[in-house]
Amino acid sequence: MPRMSGFDLQEHLLSVEDRMPIVVIAGHDTPQSRDRVMLAGASAYLHKPVDDQALLDAVQGAISRAPP
Repeated sequence: MPRMSGFDLQEHLLSVEDRMPIVVIAGHDTPQSRDRVMLAGASAYLHKPVDDQALLDAVQGAISRAPP
């Protein structure tokens, strides 16, 4: 993303709607990145290449845990 990082996007989305389920897909997987997004409230953290079923499971899980 040319204008903001994934961390910035997550922060922005949560500032607009603090209960929005967010699934992060990272191109560069590091323990620090994983910890940062999960502590900031991400529903799931996946890294590329993403398995189709893992993505579907993460999205379904995020939706099912989202508050009404």
